[in-house]
Parts: sequence; C-alpha cells; structure tokens
Amino acid sequence: MNKKKSLQDQKLTMCLMGLEILPLSLVVLSLVTFITTYIIAVEQKHVTPYLPYISDTGAKSPESCIFGQMLNISTMLAFATMYVRYKLIETMVNVDNTRIHLLNKISFALGIIAAFGMSVVGNFQESNVLIVHLIGALMVFGIGTLYAILQSVVSYKMYPLYNGVLVCRARAVISCLSSTCFVTTFAAAAVAGKKYKDDPLHWQPDMEGFTAHIISTAAEWLLAISFLSFFITYIKDFRKVGIDISGRVSVSHLDDSMSDYLNERSPLLR
Repeated sequence: MNKKKSLQDQKLTMCLMGLEILPLSLVVLSLVTFITTYIIAVEQKHVTPYLPYISDTGAKSPESCIFGQMLNISTMLAFATMYVRYKLIETMVNVDNTRIHLLNKISFALGIIAAFGMSVVGNFQESNVLIVHLIGALMVFGIGTLYAILQSVVSYKMYPLYNGVLVCRARAVISCLSSTCFVTTFAAAAVAGKKYKDDPLHWQPDMEGFTAHIISTAAEWLLAISFLSFFITYIKDFRKVGIDISGRVSVSHLDDSMSDYLNERSPLLR
C-alpha cells in the first residue's frame, strides 16, 4: 500500500514540474551552441577572436556541423515553447476577449516563421549561400522581435486578470532592447560593409570600418541574448502547465485491418 502511494506521489510530482523544461532547454542549448562554435572557430583560426558574428562561428567545418545540428534542435524547442505559450493563452483567456486571441494567433504565426528561420541560418552557411542565410537571419531576429513585441502587448492586456505587472514590464524591456539591437546590428553592418571589402571572417583592429563592425557584432550578440531572455520569462508560467497524452486502440490485434472493424460496427450505426 505504501509502495503504491509512493508511486502516485511520484507521478503527481512529475506532473507538477510542468513544461518549464522547454524554454529552459532552448536557452541553455542555444547559448552552449554559440559558445562552443565560437571556441572551435577561433581555435581553428576560421575567425578572429574579436567578437565575430554568431553566424561567422558556424561558417566553416567542423564547427558548422555542430552549429547546424544544434540549431535544428533549438528550432524544434522554440516551436514547442511558442505552441505551449499559444495554447496557454487560448485556454486561460475568456473567449469573449477576441483582441487577445487575435494577437495570440498572429504572434504564434510569426513565432513559427522565426523558429523556421533559425533552422535556415544553421543549414545555409553564409560562406555557401549568403542570400538565403541573410533571409534566415531576418526571419529569426526581425520577425522574432515582432513576436516578442506582440507577446508583450498580450501580457499587458492579460493584466491583472491572468498575470502580474512585473512580467509585463520585463517582457516590454526585453522587446525594446531587442528592437534597438536589431536596428543597430544591421545599420552598423551596412556602415562597416561600405568601408571593408576583404575577408569578412578575419577583421583586425587596424582595418577601416572595424569600429562599426564591432558595434554591429556586439549588438547581434546582445540581440540573441535578449531574445533568449524573453523565453526565460515563460519558465514561471510553464511550471503551471502540463500535457496529458492518451491513446485509443481501434483493433484487438495489430495485424487486423481497420476496415474489418468498421464493417462489424456498421450495423450499429444504421
């Protein structure tokens, strides 16, 4: 009896853990990927240690293999995280509040595009297909920032009935920071690109446009960190969310055909 009760308690504890593992795994895996590929790229002398773009650290083999594989996993984690957030709002908020539900659907659609862009960045290296890589970067950072902004608006509209004001302010600050970093990254990159036409992976301090380049790369790293920080704000909410999965077997033998069972049941439906 005690053993049975212990198993029930364990099952209850596992359920109460919730789904915070999704955003937590996304943040940790992404940061580990960026740091690992940076170390390898510098060690292999594929980039200079002067704060390269995140994509530069995954432009050449072998670090490009790690970069692509890990970002593919991060893509799935990002999609799952955004889906849980979408379903959380859809379930909690009253159906009469159509504005929140509309914003939630739009932001989720943008989130899917941003998550897919992460996979594009990882699989289409800038050294091979630059245009596609840049499109993926715009999807991740540009559309991803729009996702953060809309979710911040949703959070404010859910206050005070569904969430507190602190999380609203945190998400608003992160969204503003992400927007500023996004503009700075591409603006400074344009300035640096006009002054420097040599190998973009090996910038040196004495090169013209180096200052603008560092401003751009620093803004990109801060943009990535701030974007990941946005998902950290989901952790507390996801602790209250669980998923139940139930299955239904339609046959008594796995070699049987579904049509046989449908034919047997059909007279009952007439």
